[in-house]
Parts: sequence; C-alpha cells; structure tokens
Amino acid sequence: MSTLPNAAPVPSTPAEPVLPADAFTSTDLTEMRNAGLIFAGAIADISFHHITDPGSWYCFGNAPDEMARLHAALDQMAEAIQDARDWLTAIERRVRRAVAGRGGAK
Repeated sequence: MSTLPNAAPVPSTPAEPVLPADAFTSTDLTEMRNAGLIFAGAIADISFHHITDPGSWYCFGNAPDEMARLHAALDQMAEAIQDARDWLTAIERRVRRAVAGRGGAK
C-alpha cells in the first residue's frame, strides 16, 4: 500500500472483458508462471540484497552510493515488471486470437 498522498488506486476489475478459462492452454499457464517467476525473482533478489527488515530500506553507505543502490534496485524491478508484462501481453494476444477464431467467448 502506498504512503503517497496521491497514489493511484488499483482497479478492482480488468479493463477488458475476461477471457474464458477454457481458452487458455497448459502452455499459457506455464508462460504465466514464467512471468510470475520473473517478477517474484526480482522481489526476492532485491529483498535479499537490499532490505533488512520487511518494509524497511536502510542506508548503509554514503549518499551517492545509496542513491546508486536504490536506482539499481528500482531499475531491476522496472525491468522485471516490463518482462513479466511482455509475457502476459503475448499470452493475452494469443488467447484473444484463439477466442476470435472460434467465434468469440462462450
């Protein structure tokens, strides 16, 4: 949960229609797992190397070193998020094509 005063709320429903469960293949689920692993791996790595107590970020060095360390962790997370989103986008496209090819959602 963000502590920023103007943090954007997380939408409770997807913007696009929900795809039918039977449109997904075991390959799609495997690729979703891969997307999740990319995201979870970045969280675990950042947590292990940079976070001592859950929810805390401590500065151990001088200001320039700490700024570089935080930038590096943010870049790592941003890259993981983008990679995971790329996987999900590819899966969604493939499933939407499959649904359209069979005449729409059931």
